[in-house]
Amino acid sequence: DLVTGVQTCALPIYHIPHSCSNTMASEDIDMTAEAKDADEAKDACEARFQRDVAQYMARPRPHDTEASIQEFSAFGPARLIHVLSRGLDKVREHPFTNQHYVALYTHLYQLCMKGAEETMKCYEYFCAQVAQYLHDHVQPVLDHCGHSGLLQEFQTQWENMKVFINWMSRIFMYVDQQAMNVRKKDPLVLRSMMLFFDTVYAPRQEAVGAAIAAVLSRSRDSTTTCDTFMVHSIVNMILSMGCIQARQE
Repeated sequence: DLVTGVQTCALPIYHIPHSCSNTMASEDIDMTAEAKDADEAKDACEARFQRDVAQYMARPRPHDTEASIQEFSAFGPARLIHVLSRGLDKVREHPFTNQHYVALYTHLYQLCMKGAEETMKCYEYFCAQVAQYLHDHVQPVLDHCGHSGLLQEFQTQWENMKVFINWMSRIFMYVDQQAMNVRKKDPLVLRSMMLFFDTVYAPRQEAVGAAIAAVLSRSRDSTTTCDTFMVHSIVNMILSMGCIQARQE
């Protein structure tokens, strides 16, 4: 019982001078105005992006493969990373409209229709995008978080990674199928998990294992409560990484 042993005490009442009250009220108004301005800026940015998406969907794709992939980057992976940077809750609102998703899928399909070489370029592009995402957006955060915040940050990055791979693999579904059937390549989801293991998990494996063991030990001893969602997410990650490690060995 979290309430047991907690004693209530009388707190002194502090009277706020009228001038201070006015100052605090003014600060609240300023903060509210700033938040409103920030929301309006985000809405304006989103509106501009949707106009750009409409133009992207309307125009023909570049004939050059490299230029076509570069155009795809601006409206596919870059969009997904932007949405993830706003927080995982925001991702529950689809980062792509149905029309946008179909345009991205069709973009890659048309590239694959040029031949097996273009298909493999798309396959390797996917792997490069995952590697870059881990290098630019995951590793720096984990490198700078303290020991006490390691599990919480790992959970956040693991959940973000799953969302990133889920959407990317759906957009690259045709590329994935062609690469597996024609070139006998590993599924893109598997390649992504291998990259996560090699670049993110393996260098921190001992620290994560020790941290989760300590949390579970404290929970069993009833000395503290634990974040069950975080523990479930971390355990799921450890099991997934264990399968990757067994495959590599």
